[in-house]
Amino acid sequence: MSDSPAFETIALVGNPNAGKTTLFNALTKSIERVGNYAGVTVAVKSGEMFTPHGKKLKVLDLPGCYSLRSTSPDEKLAREALLGEVPDVPKPDLALCVVDASNLERHLNLVLQVIELKLPVVIALNMIDVAEKQGLRLDPAKLAEELGVPVVPIQANANKGLVELKQALRHPFPLAAESPWAQGEGDHEASRRASVARLCELAARRPDAHQQTLSDKLDSVFLHPLWGWLSFLGIMFAVFWAIFSFAEIPMGLIESALGEAGKWLGEKIPDGDLHSLLVDGVVPGVGGVLVFLPQIVLLFLFIGLLESSGYMARAAYLMDGFMAKAGLSGKAFLPLFSAYACAIPGIMATRTIDSAKERLVTIFVAPWMSCSARLPVYFLIVPLLLHENEGSWLQALILFAIYTLGTLSAFVVA
Repeated sequence: MSDSPAFETIALVGNPNAGKTTLFNALTKSIERVGNYAGVTVAVKSGEMFTPHGKKLKVLDLPGCYSLRSTSPDEKLAREALLGEVPDVPKPDLALCVVDASNLERHLNLVLQVIELKLPVVIALNMIDVAEKQGLRLDPAKLAEELGVPVVPIQANANKGLVELKQALRHPFPLAAESPWAQGEGDHEASRRASVARLCELAARRPDAHQQTLSDKLDSVFLHPLWGWLSFLGIMFAVFWAIFSFAEIPMGLIESALGEAGKWLGEKIPDGDLHSLLVDGVVPGVGGVLVFLPQIVLLFLFIGLLESSGYMARAAYLMDGFMAKAGLSGKAFLPLFSAYACAIPGIMATRTIDSAKERLVTIFVAPWMSCSARLPVYFLIVPLLLHENEGSWLQALILFAIYTLGTLSAFVVA
């Protein structure tokens, strides 16, 4: 029997942020954008790779999705691509499932759905290093035995395990074993969840499973029905207070520097139209914009910190029930919160929302959120409402109330 593969096309499928696009880049020597953000893998990308024996294969990078239920555009496109129903995209002969080894329970659900399509499957068990740091004891051989498909441990971002993965791709694979969770007339979803739980017990053991990790402890606070909301309000108020407090010094320096620049120009340039243009027009005009730059930069900085720390995902989960009353889901929280910085990226981020109607509603109400372009107006008006000796905490409270009112108005309109 020849060792050359019997298939010509491989489809990479996996959850968002499983390392799928990183693996695609490593296999095909491409440079695609990596990450689960607006504009990343929203279509089927293709490339080429070679097996150890020089066989050329076509590699498809499918959109990241959590299931194949076709409830979102990404899920629908991934399912149609696997079934060969996308025009001008060849039906894959093998599905290469990229799985985050540190989060098997969530990722295996998609793997089982792919196996149900009766496609040959190979599992790339990615992020092995992260799983080991978390104390997980993985057993790829046991997982392969239970699923009836090859399982190859890899670390895509360091190109580790790619040789073994390419070796696994050179053999002609039979169809995956029968999926017992999809047999009979019962609830396949419940049966699939039970199978995933059993597989995790067999193939991913944690010696200290009884101990809470730092993430578990943070979740117990940030996702608590009471403390979660208090934490959310406290963090939002702290952000606005920090914007006023931390920006005072750089704003003062910018104002002083521009004042000195205007004075210097006034001394060097004789009276006339040019003097009036520069000293009375350009310098004050530029200064009126630059003086608010520190506060705008701080707003973007805090939004970035909240996103990179993982708190934004927790806040979206916390807000799900509240936003449901406005006809929105927790997924709409991230685009709306992004609209605080600018409405345009907030609108672009609505592509992650499953429902077309909900996506359209979110797009329409995003401009109701107070974006950074309105901050200079707020920063001019708020101090006028207070005495000079009032502290920054009261200014932050008023700004917090303005943003809260805008957010509530958006929910009412939605």
